[in-house]
Amino acid sequence: QVQRVADRVHVLPAVPSEELQQWTASADIGLCMIENLGSSYFLSLPNKLFEYIAAGLPVVGSDFPEIGRVLRESGSGVAVAPEAGLVAEAVHTLIDEPAALQRLHENSRAAAAVYHWDREKPAFQEILAEILTSV
Repeated sequence: QVQRVADRVHVLPAVPSEELQQWTASADIGLCMIENLGSSYFLSLPNKLFEYIAAGLPVVGSDFPEIGRVLRESGSGVAVAPEAGLVAEAVHTLIDEPAALQRLHENSRAAAAVYHWDREKPAFQEILAEILTSV
C-alpha cells in the first residue's frame, strides 16, 4: 500500500549556510542516499552525513563502503541499498519503532563528539605538514 506523504515531506530551497544546522536539526530523519554513478560516488563520505550526525539525527544512508561503515560503527542510522522501496521501508520501520528511533538519536548525538572537526583537525594538520615538508 502506497501512503501519500506530500503533506509530511518537505523539499525546501537552499538555505544560507549559517542557518543549515538549525534547519537540519528540525528534521526527524536524515536521508543520505547516494547513487552508485561511479567509484567516487560509491566510495564517498558526504558532508551531509556528518551534518545529520552533528544535528543528532538518525540517518538512513546508502549501503556503500564508507557511509555504511560510519552508520554501523556509530550506530547512528541504518544503511540500505539506494532503492526507493528499501529507503521507504527503512523510514517506515524507524517511524513505527519509537524506541529504535530514540536509540539512533542518542547514538547520533554521541557520534557528533567523535566526528567533529576539533577532533579531526590535529590529524589533518599533521598530514598536511608532512606533505608540505616533503615537497
